[in-house]
Amino acid sequence: MVLCQDTRYILLDEPLNNLGMAAAVSMMSQLRYAADKLGKTVVMVIRDINFASCYSDWIVAMRAGAVLAQGTAGQIMR
Repeated sequence: MVLCQDTRYILLDEPLNNLGMAAAVSMMSQLRYAADKLGKTVVMVIRDINFASCYSDWIVAMRAGAVLAQGTAGQIMR
């Protein structure tokens, strides 16, 4: 729906909830395509650090509303 509306920003809250692994990988691949090829800015809340580290350019790690760390996946994982 969002891609059909051609919005510049895509905001998602837990887009992988209730998806199987194949569907989750497909969703993240489509979002990565939207960012890389269509110039979209994708902002999402996601609890799976593995997906976040594989597909994100920038990560903000939070707990209880406070920012714990922010940076690239490599910076966060150190």
